[in-house]
Amino acid sequence: MHPGKIINARMLRIDSEGLVLESTEDEGFEIYAKPSLEFPFFEGKIIKTFVWLRDRDGNWWGSLKMPLIKLDEVEFLTLADESPVGFFFEWGLEKNLFCPISHTLGIVKPGMVLPVRLVLDDVTNRLMATMKWKKYTDEAGEEFYRSKEVDILVMEPWELGHSVLVNQNFIGMVY
Repeated sequence: MHPGKIINARMLRIDSEGLVLESTEDEGFEIYAKPSLEFPFFEGKIIKTFVWLRDRDGNWWGSLKMPLIKLDEVEFLTLADESPVGFFFEWGLEKNLFCPISHTLGIVKPGMVLPVRLVLDDVTNRLMATMKWKKYTDEAGEEFYRSKEVDILVMEPWELGHSVLVNQNFIGMVY
């Protein structure tokens, strides 16, 4: 299991840590989540759960709310707060998403809406945001042709038009 997955989980019980869920895919794999009145508890109920953190004790934590961004995708998120070691973005979950200073670009301030990619940090095995989303794009190949439908996200203005992110993975230009 790794953070960033959306799984189906069965509600088991509520204990001192929070709501305890069990993955329907991996028998015996437990996930903790903060209880919420939006999602009433009853034993055996199956619910979509976003697994987002493994704590120091080895417990997996999830959320019954779905994030505004998925693993390896780019979205525009609001910068909520800053600290000496990085920034925190609002992403729809109970805790804000961390972006280390080494993954920021330019001068940023709380309240700004910025493009970030959700990635898995290789060192800590935790989800984090990076403003260096271009680093994770690929070169476009033969999969694109005239009149093929694609999803685009308009990223930034240029002299000739606007830079766009195509299918979450390729950089393009709209003239």
